[in-house]
Amino acid sequence: MMLRRSDVSARAFAEVWLWRHGWVWPVAALLAAATMTAFFTVSQPQRADLSELKLQTDQARSAFLQRPASAAAVTSTDARAVIDASAPADQLVARMIQLAQAEGIALPQSEYQQHLMADSTVLQVQVAQPVRATYPQLRRYIEAVLRAVPNASLDQLNARRENVGQPQLDAKLRWSLWLPSSAGSKAGPALERPTL
Repeated sequence: MMLRRSDVSARAFAEVWLWRHGWVWPVAALLAAATMTAFFTVSQPQRADLSELKLQTDQARSAFLQRPASAAAVTSTDARAVIDASAPADQLVARMIQLAQAEGIALPQSEYQQHLMADSTVLQVQVAQPVRATYPQLRRYIEAVLRAVPNASLDQLNARRENVGQPQLDAKLRWSLWLPSSAGSKAGPALERPTL
């Protein structure tokens, strides 16, 4: 196989150029080409996806802001209906204890406080529970209470672990039970010294 003169001179020119300048420039050119390829094959589609997601978020936000005023009124009415239909506080606390036992969590003691809200139609009963449980147990218990007691809210969760190898957390949960103000006289004595 014979090489043409132009092939020989191009090869000689390339060898001389590499000998004088080294492999830095060809490697840099390859890296630049790889970077451009990655930019057009990976980054650009992700930017398009991000733009689409931003557009959908903006549309959802504007739809939320433009919802009719009656939607907020319905939500408020529904919440009031849940409060008015609530079981007494001692029954709600008993239900919470059952849910904790179902997850293998013992509730040794709880603290209770009552607050009549400013409008005098809603009573807030705060329940503080010290809990010792694994993270999955704690999460399942919280989810179970929020599902089973629609007029309960989790106000605070403090959790700590003595060391990394310890499987259980020492946690303190603070709940609010929202009741009609007429439940105040019934809730007080029953919750001061619960017999559950």
